[in-house]
Amino acid sequence: MKSVAALAFIAALAAASPAAAQFGWGQEMDMSNFATLDPTAVSSDWRACTNEASRFSTEEIIAGCGHVFANSSRPATRAYALWWRGFAYKRTGQAELAAADYQAALAEFEAWSQADPRSIDAHVNRACLLVSMHEYDQASAELAIADRMRRRQPRVIGAIGHIAFLRGDYATAITLFDRADAIARMDHAGEILTHNRCEARAAAGVEMDETEEICDRAVRASQGHPATFVSRGFYRFRRNDMDGALADFESALSRDPNNASALYGRSVVAARAGRQEAADADLARARELNPETIEYYANAGMRP
Repeated sequence: MKSVAALAFIAALAAASPAAAQFGWGQEMDMSNFATLDPTAVSSDWRACTNEASRFSTEEIIAGCGHVFANSSRPATRAYALWWRGFAYKRTGQAELAAADYQAALAEFEAWSQADPRSIDAHVNRACLLVSMHEYDQASAELAIADRMRRRQPRVIGAIGHIAFLRGDYATAITLFDRADAIARMDHAGEILTHNRCEARAAAGVEMDETEEICDRAVRASQGHPATFVSRGFYRFRRNDMDGALADFESALSRDPNNASALYGRSVVAARAGRQEAADADLARARELNPETIEYYANAGMRP
């Protein structure tokens, strides 16, 4: 299991909470090590709930999350358990059950905020969940509260940038990601948003020569985190460099075989090359793992 210190970069990829890494921003990674931050959650139930290493069935995920929820009195833990369970329901087409869990998770985040009114964490997490529900206006309101409570927080600024990205306002996303990344580096905050800067420019199709160095820097700074390879692969796709894009998606998958973003990227490249059977297989697996990542990159211009 990764150390708590190792979470700094990974959490920054989602610009929010550990649980949010699976849901909001197109990138996904194994965040089951959130359990290291909550001793009550270190259990086989938590590993099943968070689908550690993508090896649990839907039934095991739902049962594990139910046990975590029932056995914890901490609003944060209960909210995360509901969020993961809701995502499992959503992933398997059980929309009503997913919606009920998401609403219950929002209530738990509100309870967390009331119990710790000086913390911005509950507001940021509520925002991330609302983003995954496509409730962008409500998410923006939560982030505005967090920003008023504590200025110059890279993860808050980055999260606002992600909403702009999801809305297709890439110019605003670029400005916000640049600002968040600069603050993080200046303050040595441990939150790196360079790969977001790469993706926003790639989606906008601007500053593409400069973007190449930004994407390369993200890979170097993360020591080859899979999400940064996906970001650079997306950039290379947008430049019509299919060989380079495929190499990056393969690099991501060599580090994380269950990276839905990389699987989707590889499926798109395969489809462009006429290898439809391989494309269909990767697309089906990506959809099984995280259908939201398909929407994220397809809307930003990575389509067959």
